[in-house]
Amino acid sequence: MFSISVGGLVLILKKFFVDKIKYLIITGLSIILITINVSHFTPIHYGPITDEQKFSGKAWINQVTSGIYDYLPKTARIAAQRAANPFIDEIDSDVIYQLTDQKQGSDWSYFKINLNKSAKITLSQLAFPKFVVTDNGQSLNYQIEPEIGRIVINLSAGDHQIFVKFTNTPIRNFSNYVSLVGWILVLLFFTKPLWKKLIYRK
Repeated sequence: MFSISVGGLVLILKKFFVDKIKYLIITGLSIILITINVSHFTPIHYGPITDEQKFSGKAWINQVTSGIYDYLPKTARIAAQRAANPFIDEIDSDVIYQLTDQKQGSDWSYFKINLNKSAKITLSQLAFPKFVVTDNGQSLNYQIEPEIGRIVINLSAGDHQIFVKFTNTPIRNFSNYVSLVGWILVLLFFTKPLWKKLIYRK
């Protein structure tokens, strides 16, 4: 708020003060502004760091969580404090399992899993609205883990084929149609000379 006030004050100074006083006030306010905010621009460590330092501890947490709160689902209370494991993030400790045929796309993931007993499995996938989970082609109900907002499924012993797919919400469908219409209009605008010539020839 102080930064905005300082910026707006420049317009007032132009009207009511001569140049010398105006520049003195602006210089003073600029120094105060920099002094107040200097802590936000101070590096935690100076100089080169190793990969081990960069991908562990506070440095890793800062990299993972710096902008993640803009994209977290409402079901997540906090951001992840570590990198997720591939496909399965957590599983009951006494369960023996075998994971095979893992595949993944931009909005889906698939894997086969064999369990020696029933298990509660936390997937490495945040639960956004309209996620669909199937097991051997059959719809599978899931829960949402309350801390990070991951998908949690319960499976019986045996073989399973898990498919996780993000489907469109109504607002996303609407946005896609708006984008499609927008692209059509852009193409029509830039090809206007071409199709106008074709019309006039007829």
